[in-house]
Amino acid sequence: MTIDEFIDPLTFLKKIASLFKLEIQYRVEVQGSQIIGWYVDMIQRRGRDTGKEIELGKDLIGVTRIEHSRDICTALVGFVKGEGDNVITIESINKGLPYIVDNDAFQRWNERGKHKFGFYTPETEELNMTPQRLMTLMEIELKKRVNSSVSYEVEVQSIGRIFGLAHELINEGDTIRIKDTGFTPKLYLEARVIAGDESFTDPTQDKYVFGDYREITDPNEELRKIYNRILSKFGEKQEMLDQLDKLVKEANETASSAKKESEAAKTLAEKVQENIKNNTVEIIEAKNPPKTGLKPYKTLWRDTSNGKPGILKIWTGGAWESVVPDPETIKKETLTQVNKDIESTKIELNKKVQEAQNQATGQFNEVQEGLQGVSRTVSNIENKQGEIDKKVTKFEQDSNGFKTSIESLTKKDNDISNKLNTVEQTVESTKKTISDVQQTTNELKQKQLK
Repeated sequence: MTIDEFIDPLTFLKKIASLFKLEIQYRVEVQGSQIIGWYVDMIQRRGRDTGKEIELGKDLIGVTRIEHSRDICTALVGFVKGEGDNVITIESINKGLPYIVDNDAFQRWNERGKHKFGFYTPETEELNMTPQRLMTLMEIELKKRVNSSVSYEVEVQSIGRIFGLAHELINEGDTIRIKDTGFTPKLYLEARVIAGDESFTDPTQDKYVFGDYREITDPNEELRKIYNRILSKFGEKQEMLDQLDKLVKEANETASSAKKESEAAKTLAEKVQENIKNNTVEIIEAKNPPKTGLKPYKTLWRDTSNGKPGILKIWTGGAWESVVPDPETIKKETLTQVNKDIESTKIELNKKVQEAQNQATGQFNEVQEGLQGVSRTVSNIENKQGEIDKKVTKFEQDSNGFKTSIESLTKKDNDISNKLNTVEQTVESTKKTISDVQQTTNELKQKQLK
């Protein structure tokens, strides 16, 4: 084994043990009340890597994550192996010192006034590493190492002994995996079984001690490291800068396009608001016509002066015009027209009756002297004329009743039409009666001539 870089004693011992597939045991020799010797023994490695996994929900009871200051350093020695036997350090730019220190960490973690040293080699494949670059990486690493480190306490249940499962047995020296998905992020550990205290009567009371914990990193983290290495290789190349510049230009163009679209959307929204404002119709409900804020053909007035539902009217600029017909006006116009029709019918009937009376009277006077024998017939004619008067009077009464019915049933146009038909039938009956009287008169006249 060749040592070609700075290395701390513990790492050196671990490399030796790994080379010869041994494991390390530490012991001290005590004489009286004094320690007279510190020893490191390397013995044949116990156990094997069984691939057993202890998982939360199966045989893992719990994991305790403990942070402590064992691996803290207040001074960091950095180096990188160069070409051949050359070793790159920061002595040339750090006043001849191959290490850097953190004074705040020294105040907290120094041991009897002395620094706790650590060693660092950057994980990079840069061939042209410079002392300045190494100094920068060392400063970043030292900030990480001035904080406390982490250890674990694991409590498990031996389901191999409880249920008799041979592949789940836990033996001293075995290397196992521990999965605790209850942590955030999920915790994956590799550990060795250092010791075990097994009960002969109750396997549920078995206790195990684990050590040599190694946290298995997230594969995504490893990918990020590879990505950083790639970036470090191409960091100084112009091609990448050109690509970044192109991306920036594209981003600016996208932003400019988005700005234009935003302005167009804003203009459209303002136009919509303006159209809404210009085309909004205001409806005012009141007994008296409004006098302020009137807009031609946009202001509506619900006239409730005669009660609800009222009449909807629109302002034309100089007057209020009804949007829909007024039921009361229609009713009044209908009644007026019906009354006119009734009066016209009455006048016409009276005229016809008067003409009939005049004609009958003239005929009676012509035959009065020569028709003494037919006085009874003339009397009958007068009686019939009286009946005609009664029918006329009755017709007037019926007309008055018809008018009353029209006023009480203004909303029923069909009833009005039926009443008018009745009046027309009565008129036709009266005309027929007058015609009968004329016929009778003619018959009497013919008898007189004979």
